[in-house]
Amino acid sequence: MAGKPIKQQGVASLTVALSLIIAISLLSYAVAHTANTEQRMTMNEQLKNDSLQAAEAGLLFGLDWLGSERELEWIAVEDQLLAHPATAPALSSASQDSFAINIVFEARDENDSYIQITSEASAAHTPEVSTRLRLYAKPISILTDHGERAPPLSIAGCLTHTSGQPRLLPDPTEANPVSLAIAESEHCLNKHLVNLGTGEARAHAFDEDKTWETFFAISPGEFQQFVEEEQTARIPDSQRNYWLADSHDLRAGRWTKNLGSPNQPIILVMPAALGCPKFGGGTTLHGLVYIEGDCGDNDEHGSNSWGNVEIYGALVIASDSTQLSGNVRINHMRYARGKPSRILPPLLGAIPIPGTWSDL
Repeated sequence: MAGKPIKQQGVASLTVALSLIIAISLLSYAVAHTANTEQRMTMNEQLKNDSLQAAEAGLLFGLDWLGSERELEWIAVEDQLLAHPATAPALSSASQDSFAINIVFEARDENDSYIQITSEASAAHTPEVSTRLRLYAKPISILTDHGERAPPLSIAGCLTHTSGQPRLLPDPTEANPVSLAIAESEHCLNKHLVNLGTGEARAHAFDEDKTWETFFAISPGEFQQFVEEEQTARIPDSQRNYWLADSHDLRAGRWTKNLGSPNQPIILVMPAALGCPKFGGGTTLHGLVYIEGDCGDNDEHGSNSWGNVEIYGALVIASDSTQLSGNVRINHMRYARGKPSRILPPLLGAIPIPGTWSDL
């Protein structure tokens, strides 16, 4: 009888040992499971953070791309226009995963100055991890929006005399197109002096004291720097974008050079020192012509009147005007080959619009 308690005690010890083993095993499994879960959560958090950074890199790529592409190929989708650039390069992260980046540009219409950029980054091995970011941006050139979309003729003073009727053709796609814009009041319009085509004449269209700023996004000094950079680089006349005329460009006081094209319009500035040079000789210009000198020297005999010249784009006269003739034709850029939507000088870049960044 004395051996029975010893046997029962051994069984009890075995039971306790087995229970401890099971408990330790369960605890080890729980710890391992918890550690694995935390590791996955940490990895997912890292992937999410990496995808955010990849999407932000996509926005920067989109800004850079938008700042170098002058004409996007828009596709109409419902009430929006969409454009897809080349896919941004894939990025690798510290988590050893790579991210595909898709970028889409959206606009209300092709004349919209503000472009919406959407960047979506998706992890290659865990596609359920993705981030979409959105930002509005504005492509910029040396011209303001008004400068790129300027009506055919803008005059800071009065239109008081012409020799014949210059022909002005405005943007045919606008509901209420403007052919002639002046800074002065109605009494200076004298719209009977010009052929307005399908457009209208508009007074008080801009501030006379801010004529340059109305059409240019840079200062006159900055414009001169652009001109000098092209001259220093010895760029051929046919490839130049910016012109600041001097007496050597004139022939007997008259401008006769053909410059620009629909895809590469020029910006030609006639400084005040040149006065108001006459144009003629069958000259054709594509772009914006800006005359700083006084064009209000009236001549009843018309000896100061312009000759045969055709401009696709816009003419801006920062004074009164009396020298235009019936041989002058100024057409909106849409009448040029290829029908550009506006004057499109080279882009200087694209700037993000503050407060428009959003995480979708």
